[in-house]
Amino acid sequence: MEKAVNYQGLNGEDHRFAQVDMTNLKALPQRGGVVIIAKDEPEPIYIADATSVRDLFMRTDIWRRAQREYGAAGVYVSASGNSEWCTSAARNLRERYRPKMNR
Repeated sequence: MEKAVNYQGLNGEDHRFAQVDMTNLKALPQRGGVVIIAKDEPEPIYIADATSVRDLFMRTDIWRRAQREYGAAGVYVSASGNSEWCTSAARNLRERYRPKMNR
């Protein structure tokens, strides 16, 4: 059973995220979405809008780097095929949380 988490953007808009299993990258959504890598559930350390969630993790070392350098413990995804929404939501969330890896 996947865990659901809400994150609120700077503008007050709530965004619902599902925790994803990082042991099987091929099972990650191929579609786009907003991705949050978190140390502890309420503490995002990286927020991105991705055109493909799976590709973000299969083509980069962002997850391993987040674990090694920042103690990342989980990845949360709000999948959406709407790239404009993803860009806007990710920007709004970054403005509120100011994640360490996005600085």
